[in-house]
Amino acid sequence: MKVPGVLAAMTDDLVTFKLEGPITLDAFREALARFHELATAVAEEVAPEQPFEWIIEELQAGSAGAAFQTRTARAEYGAEVRRGISTALDAAKESKIVPFNLRVARAARSVIALVGKEAEGLAVTTEYGAIDVVVPVLLSAPRQTATVASYGVIKGEVDALVRSKARFVIFAEPDSRVVNCYLGRDEEVDAVMSTLYGQRVRVTGDIERNRHSGRIVRVQHVKTAGVEILRRDRPDFERALGAFRVPSSTPPPEERRAKWDD
Repeated sequence: MKVPGVLAAMTDDLVTFKLEGPITLDAFREALARFHELATAVAEEVAPEQPFEWIIEELQAGSAGAAFQTRTARAEYGAEVRRGISTALDAAKESKIVPFNLRVARAARSVIALVGKEAEGLAVTTEYGAIDVVVPVLLSAPRQTATVASYGVIKGEVDALVRSKARFVIFAEPDSRVVNCYLGRDEEVDAVMSTLYGQRVRVTGDIERNRHSGRIVRVQHVKTAGVEILRRDRPDFERALGAFRVPSSTPPPEERRAKWDD
């Protein structure tokens, strides 16, 4: 990164950049390209139109690391750029808003993204104000299961039986969603399965629900004693009599049937 101008070297103005872990040449080249983009973007943000360049002071043998020295027309320009690099990387590391323009933000996140993909770790250190940005090895968070289970009871009508897997399917109340219920393997399974089809049942077992929506997905570890066939209440048609009042002007049934016959 080099532009013409009168440049002054600052001996205390160093930035060290190091990748940790087994690093290939292609990975180191990609890392330096991303760091170069970040340094250029920060320099153009905090010290626009100022002559600026980076000088490689050290390449560490046996590791993917380098130390760079800034050369600027004025010492404060280099300090501001170095501090800007640290600030941008620190914000990107913590997944916070990078307090610079979009180009700097993207470049900083790109450097941080090297960890876990191209390297096991990344260290960027500046000597100004003892600001030290170290990104440790990123460990993936424990994977959450798609469902959560709790012991409980559901009701519904049995719609299908799969004897080979001791499974029956119910339309669960109150929204008639399809739920698979799995019986435990014991001597009463066949006898229970033969009585379930078309019945309204109460099922007790480990109810698995979708972690996000809360909807029931399946019921596991159902004991045969945990399946209860519920009595169906027959409709009481007599209670429906009088629900609708017939207007007095309505002809009697005999007259209406005679008109239909005509």
